[in-house]
Amino acid sequence: MHLVLSFALAWEVVYHVAKHACKRRFAGWPKARTLGGSYVTAFLNALVCSAAGAWVVACLFDATIHERALPVAADGPSHSAGVVAYLAGTSFSGWLISDLVHLATHFPALGGADMVLHHVGFAAVALMGAGFRYCPWVVGWLMLGEVSSIFLNLRWGLINTGRGETRALQRTNAAFAMSFFVCRVVIFWLGLYEFWMRERPHLLAPPQDAPPWCVNALGVALACGALLNAWWMHKILQMAARPPKSISELHSLRREHSSEGLQQPDAELAPV
Repeated sequence: MHLVLSFALAWEVVYHVAKHACKRRFAGWPKARTLGGSYVTAFLNALVCSAAGAWVVACLFDATIHERALPVAADGPSHSAGVVAYLAGTSFSGWLISDLVHLATHFPALGGADMVLHHVGFAAVALMGAGFRYCPWVVGWLMLGEVSSIFLNLRWGLINTGRGETRALQRTNAAFAMSFFVCRVVIFWLGLYEFWMRERPHLLAPPQDAPPWCVNALGVALACGALLNAWWMHKILQMAARPPKSISELHSLRREHSSEGLQQPDAELAPV
């Protein structure tokens, strides 16, 4: 737990540095100036998680079910995958705790109830995995889901710095939707199926004899995460099906946004 709290503190430091930088860099864009620190930190966390997830999945892709379910003590790809999965899961837990504080203190500016549920659920999964040191394969494909978060945070940055009508945003939207579908729907549901059909029975059987409550809690949490991702995918498809706003509507929204920022130039909406 000390390592988790250390990572939470480290991410909080990163957040405050990013917050200060956004205030200076985006002085003319109120939303980017006040909330940008959280999105920059989330972007960096997504990069770390994606790299770690890719490493773990690559190391365990041809591994046995025992190597996927439990860290291996001997040297080799399976051992390094277990180490990376543990450190990445602990770092992710620290970021979730730090970001949960920001979500709570500025609810719902940074995210609604679904985001809070996501953070609480995945923090529990990460802490169980780190505490019992099991399921490095699950940690790997879960971390791959953060690939879509890279593009989601880029999308927010483009929209809130005056690039909402550019080709870069169109490409970012496409990359976000595609990566979300591949990583958080296809890979997630395949991983969930393998966990229940292969990894769970292996963990519960002798000589592993893993605590049933913990293994089953992980399975239920993963199932809830799969349903949440499916609901988010439905929302993404609904947004994609909407007709684009006219140029005049976009300009009107921009003027309203700018006027709100001018009325409250010193409003501090970012987490503290």
